[in-house]
Amino acid sequence: MCARPRSKRKPVFIDTSPLLLLLVGIYNQEMIGKARRLKDYKPAHFDVLWQFLAQRRIYITPGVLAEVTNLADQTVKANFEEFVEANSDTLEKMVEYYVQKNDILKKSEFARIGYTDTSILAAAEETDGEVLTSDHPLYLRCKKSGLDVTHMDALKERAEVFKT
Repeated sequence: MCARPRSKRKPVFIDTSPLLLLLVGIYNQEMIGKARRLKDYKPAHFDVLWQFLAQRRIYITPGVLAEVTNLADQTVKANFEEFVEANSDTLEKMVEYYVQKNDILKKSEFARIGYTDTSILAAAEETDGEVLTSDHPLYLRCKKSGLDVTHMDALKERAEVFKT
């Protein structure tokens, strides 16, 4: 019997909200749904996100990391140092992908979707990567550009299918 060759999975560029969900879930799943930025999520959504990202190479841009750090500081407040410590291994395993500022500023999307989202779009275009986002304008722009993109709503639907 011949083994089927495994298709190489594309790297995933993770946007701010999915990354925040991932990191808060690693730190303390009980905080999911309680934090303002994560109020629409449940621990089951973290589980599906975890499965989606398993065995995938996760890429982040500096803008996403900066946004997540600021939001996490607001979310976990006094426990930020503990939060960082709990997530340091996960963050170290992620690949940081840098797009030159001037390249981002030159893109027509910059005026529509902003700096961080344009950096994700540009990075995914440069690497033929996939984008994971909860942001509809970024999702639509990725689709228009022919990129593989997954919206968090699709992952949330998967969680609902397995709900008992």
